[in-house]
Amino acid sequence: MEEIIDDGEDTSDSEVIVNSQQEYEHIQINSVNEENSQEEGRSSVMKRKEREDDYSAEDDFITVEKRKPKKFNRSDSSEFLPNKRVDRNKNQNEQIEDINTYEVCITSMESLPKQMALAKLLRMENIKGISRIKYKSFNKVLLQFNKEEEANNLLSCQKFKDMGFRCQKSGEIALETRSSKETAKNKKPLKTKQRTETTQFEAEQVVETESGASQKEEVEKGNQQDEQLRYRFEFTKLILKMKVKTKNKKKTAKRNKQTKKNKDDSEEEDSEELDVIQFDEGSEHDELMDQVPPDSADAECMFCSRLFSMDKSGESWIKCLMCGLWAHYDCAGPEFDTWICDFCK
Repeated sequence: MEEIIDDGEDTSDSEVIVNSQQEYEHIQINSVNEENSQEEGRSSVMKRKEREDDYSAEDDFITVEKRKPKKFNRSDSSEFLPNKRVDRNKNQNEQIEDINTYEVCITSMESLPKQMALAKLLRMENIKGISRIKYKSFNKVLLQFNKEEEANNLLSCQKFKDMGFRCQKSGEIALETRSSKETAKNKKPLKTKQRTETTQFEAEQVVETESGASQKEEVEKGNQQDEQLRYRFEFTKLILKMKVKTKNKKKTAKRNKQTKKNKDDSEEEDSEELDVIQFDEGSEHDELMDQVPPDSADAECMFCSRLFSMDKSGESWIKCLMCGLWAHYDCAGPEFDTWICDFCK
């Protein structure tokens, strides 16, 4: 301070004070910067030493330290996050509840009643102590009871049996399924041995027969095959009948054509007179009555069914050459000299 005052005798006291303050502040800033730089150097040296310590010189092995996980594991999260629904002992509690409960399974061939209807039905039958109802499907329901007595009440309920419901414990169902699987694996074709003893000498005859179920299946298969064969036989029989009928129709049509042709030819060759009958009062009527066939007492017209004896109109009659039946000339209307009725053609 004295040096500054000696050098600047002409300067005032105020200027000297300001300069001294600036120098003091500058010295403090430099000292702070030096301290910071020294601390940074020390920290870098410590980090280098720590890194060198991580590497073990023995056998050239490197030891690596794992970092801590940033996120909590789900198993440990319950300790730090109690408000969430993550609990360690959840599975244990469920297992304890399953041991203390009794489950009954209700099944049916048809659809079971819905929740409200089932609850009313259980209330009507005085079945209580149900902790849970779970529908597995439309015909299967699981009921959980707290006491075994209440579950037994449901199993022995007569109304459920009358309605066609089957009530059974779930543990019994599992045992049945296991036993059925084991029997299916170990099942072998059974053979029954039948022994027959004779009075004269002792002998054993072993007769091996298959199980009754297999015999029934074979019988059913045989019956099905027989039915199929019968159906095929009847079907082929019908087809053959239809074919025969069509052939016969064709043959009859051909024969009718040939007979018509032959008749036309014979009518042209033969010029026979028509058997025409005209009657008047007196003896002519009696002569015509003698020409009536002897099987019947009186002749009858084939078309109008009038009797010859009752006919007094004086109409002429004509006789069929083939069958010998009579008819009025006007009713028959023959176009040729000879007449054959439609039945004989």
